Amino acid sequence: GSPTLAFHHVPPDGAAGAHAVTEQIARGPAALVKRPGSTGPAVPRIPAQGVPYPVPARLQHRRRRGVLALLAVLVTAFAVGIGAWQVAVGNSVDTPSLIGLTAEQAQAKATEAGLKFRVVDQEFDETYPAGQVLSTDPGPGRNISASGTITAVVSKGPERYTVPDLENVDVAEAKRRLLDEASLTVRDEVTEKYSDTIAKGKIIRTDPAAGTALRRDAVVTLIVSKGAKPVDLPDVVGKSVEEATAILTDAGFKVVTREQETNEAANGTVLEQSPTGGNRKLPRGTTIDLVVAKSALIVVPRVIGMDVDDAVELLERMGFDVDRAGLPFGDRVVDQDPEPGTEVPYGSRITLRVF
Repeated sequence: GSPTLAFHHVPPDGAAGAHAVTEQIARGPAALVKRPGSTGPAVPRIPAQGVPYPVPARLQHRRRRGVLALLAVLVTAFAVGIGAWQVAVGNSVDTPSLIGLTAEQAQAKATEAGLKFRVVDQEFDETYPAGQVLSTDPGPGRNISASGTITAVVSKGPERYTVPDLENVDVAEAKRRLLDEASLTVRDEVTEKYSDTIAKGKIIRTDPAAGTALRRDAVVTLIVSKGAKPVDLPDVVGKSVEEATAILTDAGFKVVTREQETNEAANGTVLEQSPTGGNRKLPRGTTIDLVVAKSALIVVPRVIGMDVDDAVELLERMGFDVDRAGLPFGDRVVDQDPEPGTEVPYGSRITLRVF
C-alpha cells in the first residue's frame, strides 16, 4: 500500500515539546523508512544534525538579482563621481602667487586670472611691509575653481609701539602708561639723577627716549629725579641786600627779602638769613629768606663849632658815617652836610668841614 507520513505527537506540557517539533520541521522533510520485518507504518528518518536544507531555486534567483542590482548602483555612483571629478578638473585653475603684492596689485592679478579676491584679516609681520599680502587660501599653485574666491591675510607691518613722553610724570603713572597704553615693559630698577628743573620723584626722561619705536614688551628704563643737586650755602649776613642777593643767585638759590626797622644797622644791610649759611649744603633752587635793615629816620645834630674829634665821636655813636674835609690840621668844625635838624636814615654819611 501507499507509504504514510507519521507525525510525533506534540506533548501537551509546554514549550519544550513544541520547540522540539518545530526544530524538526525546520530541518526539512524526512525520508520515509520502514524497518525490515516491521508490519507497521513507515516513519520519517531524521536527517543528521548540521546537514543544511537545500535552498529552493526561487530563493537563489532572488538573491542573485539583489547582488546584481547592488553592483549596478555602485558602478553608476563611481561613474558619476568620475564624471564630476573630470568636470571639476576641467573647470579649475591654479591659484596665482599673490604673496608680497599690495592688496591692489593682488586684486588686479586675481581678476586677470578670472578669480575673485578678498582680504579677510590683517596681521603684524617683520618681513612684509604694511599693505602687502602675507598668505592666501588656497595657497599659490593650488587648484581653485574657475571664478572662485581667493581670501588673503594682509600685513600690518612690524609690530611697533612708540615710547610716550613721560617728562615730569610720577613713577606710578609712567609705569601705567608704558604697560597699559604702549604695550612696553618697565625695568624694575629705576635710575636716579639730580635735576634743577624736575621735582624729586618725577620722570626726567626715558631710555630709550620718547618717540622711539619699539617691539611689543621691549624694556624701557625710567630716569627719575633726585631733586636739585646740593650746593654750598654762603653766609651773607652783614652784607648789603644787593650783594647778598647776587651771591645767593649765582650759587643757584632763590632769594626772598623782608625789611625790619632798626637803628643798629645801616639801611639795606642783611640782618638775618634763613636757612643760615656757612658749612652746609642745600639743593639748588632752595629759597633763602633775608631780613634787611630799614633804618628809622634820625635827626642830624648840630656839631658846628665843636672840636672835630668830639664831633666825629658823637656822630659815629649815633650811627652816622663821618667824612672830614678842609684843612688837614684844622681842629674846629666850621660847617656840616646835611644841615643840623635834617632827618636822615641810620648810617647816613655826614660831611664835616674843618678849619
